[in-house]
Amino acid sequence: MEARIKRYRRAVERTLGGRPGRGARYGEDLRQEAVVLARAGMLAGKSLATVAGELGVGCATLARWLEGARAALRPVEVQGEGREEEAGPASSLVLVAPTGWRIEGLRREDIPELLRVLG
Repeated sequence: MEARIKRYRRAVERTLGGRPGRGARYGEDLRQEAVVLARAGMLAGKSLATVAGELGVGCATLARWLEGARAALRPVEVQGEGREEEAGPASSLVLVAPTGWRIEGLRREDIPELLRVLG
């Protein structure tokens, strides 16, 4: 993880010409990488402020990027108790999002509606 953070900081320096200051415009690729690194750091128990400091990004800026990334659809993993035919009609699915949100008790027919609402 530390090596990935160092690569990120070098990419920021290359792209923005040295240490970026207030008002620097980060490209979409740099923002996305910061979001990925921030989520990984926070899942490891670090605070948002700590992760922001490691990345060299303002805490409020990183929080805004994380909030913006939350609005976009991302791949999720759907887990069930087993194959539906084996488990019977009472089985339910569990949706686990990359951010850690977990929704239990879903039926297969509930998923399109959930995706529509999250949309």
